[in-house]
Amino acid sequence: MLNLNKKSYCILGIVASTLIIGGYFSRNHIANGMIYCKNKICSSYKSTKSQELSLNTFNDFLSSSPPSNSALIFEPNNYHHECLPGYAKYLVDLGYSVEVLIKNGNEDSLELFEPKDKVKVFFFDDLDEISKASNEVALKLKEYSLALLQSTDPDRKELIEKMGFLDNPHTLFIAHDTNYIKKMGMQDYFNQSRVLTLGEFEEGIYVNPHYFGNTPKKAKNYKTRFFITSTSGRNYESLINAASKLKEKNLEFEIIVTGRSENFGANSLPENLKDNFSFKYNLKYSQMYEEIKNSDFIIMSLDPENSYDNMFKNYRCTGTAQLVYGFLKPAIVHKDFAEPYKFNSENSLLHSGSDIEEALEKAVRMKSREYVKKRRYLEKTSKQVYSSSLKNFKKIISRLSNFEH
Repeated sequence: MLNLNKKSYCILGIVASTLIIGGYFSRNHIANGMIYCKNKICSSYKSTKSQELSLNTFNDFLSSSPPSNSALIFEPNNYHHECLPGYAKYLVDLGYSVEVLIKNGNEDSLELFEPKDKVKVFFFDDLDEISKASNEVALKLKEYSLALLQSTDPDRKELIEKMGFLDNPHTLFIAHDTNYIKKMGMQDYFNQSRVLTLGEFEEGIYVNPHYFGNTPKKAKNYKTRFFITSTSGRNYESLINAASKLKEKNLEFEIIVTGRSENFGANSLPENLKDNFSFKYNLKYSQMYEEIKNSDFIIMSLDPENSYDNMFKNYRCTGTAQLVYGFLKPAIVHKDFAEPYKFNSENSLLHSGSDIEEALEKAVRMKSREYVKKRRYLEKTSKQVYSSSLKNFKKIISRLSNFEH
């Protein structure tokens, strides 16, 4: 028997009420009404089912046969899954059926992705499980029209080699750090146009994955809400000082801190700021998405005086930029890092470090009309990044086909 969800019962109630109130008591009218009701309920049920991801085990992966013109995305790590919906979206737009192989527990990174029936998720429990079946995986890899290695890291080289990625002419490699490709002795893949990068660097092809789903454009909160991810090795003293000055001016604001590094926490704050910061570490992707959706601005904590951060201009790309593009939340960003990420005074709020307080205060005081205008500029930037990335991806696939022949 069909299980009805709340939406279905609402539809049933509305239709029944309409029939009664309208005085449609004839047999024909009632019959037609019931048919209409049945169709709406079935449509609602099918819609609900289509919104569910297809989840399958590693054994299912080994035994299944991918459809024609299909692409596989493999992520060996327990991170970088925020890139998954973006790369899957490009592949779907290019006409591929997409299958992904990821570590169990990260499938909610695709929660907002649509249409879900275009993606099939396979999950593994640990890398030993894959390593033991690497010969089978290598054979399976040949069945796909395209294979995308979502993280190409030196410490995974032995595994990806055993899995057949390096020898497979259909493999494309994602470089989160272009130096990793060189360290792995894979320089030739640059020359073959088979390395994708998240930023526009001297080497690699720019394909930025910033699609997460159809996210709502909410009005600016009465209490301005900032979102930031905490990263080890960064200094948050300037942010704390700026927040203290905003507090002295009796401005309403809240800063949501997420991430995996807990070096920045409540113990770092003076007592008077503890009500303005919320620390929510190690969130699931779906929970992080919700926090971003409910925020107004995203703070990028890159600092040019930090030598580690400067690599995010030339051969690494911060994942925070993807969140800004995908959720259309204007960035609070140091001006030295604005240009590489296509941020400017129209789509973001820039500062020079010492004046971050001014940028935050401007964000808090910003009226709805100005906020909407800034978001529109950001949306234009996001669409331009998507369009150029899609064109680049298409060219890569075309070159790959020519290279094979």
